[in-house]
Amino acid sequence: MAQAKYRDSLFRHYFMDDKRRLLSLLNALLGTTGDDPDEIEINTLDGLFFSAVKNDISCVFQNRQLILLEHQSTLNENMPMRMLFYLVELMKRKVNPSTQVFDEPLITFPAPKFFVIYNGLKKAPEQREMNLSDAFNGSSTINLKVQFLNVNAGHNRELIAKSKSLSNYCIFVDRVAYNRKRGMSIKEAIREAMEYCIREGVMADYLRVNFKEAMNMYWFEYNADEEREAIERGAFNRGVKQGIEQGIEQGIEQGIEQGAKQTKLEMIKNLVKAGTPLNFIKKATGWTEEQILAVAGDDNA
Repeated sequence: MAQAKYRDSLFRHYFMDDKRRLLSLLNALLGTTGDDPDEIEINTLDGLFFSAVKNDISCVFQNRQLILLEHQSTLNENMPMRMLFYLVELMKRKVNPSTQVFDEPLITFPAPKFFVIYNGLKKAPEQREMNLSDAFNGSSTINLKVQFLNVNAGHNRELIAKSKSLSNYCIFVDRVAYNRKRGMSIKEAIREAMEYCIREGVMADYLRVNFKEAMNMYWFEYNADEEREAIERGAFNRGVKQGIEQGIEQGIEQGIEQGAKQTKLEMIKNLVKAGTPLNFIKKATGWTEEQILAVAGDDNA
């Protein structure tokens, strides 16, 4: 069983926790009928050791295909570029770039495929192809294609129906959204959705074992999304908003300087919820990572 880590997404942990769930998802995405979870070799980048690169899910499937899968709750046109970074890192982990690449024999790799699974708050097309070549003015000399798939309610129903694990995850997400529309707070909406899913046999085994961790992971994701929405609507602290527009680090410093101690605490909480990199917060506040996470965790208890 995969151990939940700070700021893991629920999607990532749910599918990494059991290869059978991941197999169900891969079969749906690839149109395959694999029935052996041991045909999956997980090689997800965890941001440890010599590289800070971390992706959501990557694996070699049936010794033939390298699958890179990202779950997104916010739209990001730079996903092809990020996928390129992940691919290069995975290739470097298979070969020694300072020696083996100069050998005469061709070094081969499993054929890569790239997917983005989206279920954010903004409207998005059901599916589309994202191309790295767009970053090079449409150049035909280099490209990397990412398949974008929207799994919000009413989208890609045929794909979702092919994978029980993906269908279960979508039921949970849709239930949270339904609860929010009924006026529940974020925590109430998530808790009710989890209890509902357990009663209905949806993600039940996973949620029973990981109830607290799942609650915290999805709470953090959902809160971060709403904070981003607030930023775009102009409802976030003016100093921080200006900093985001003109430079994240400068904005954090200006926003924190304008507040008293309580304002500073609330500011740090909002920054963490919005997904601001910890190194920016550390530099702007002079706080340690442990102090920042302790403050951010007060509302998570």
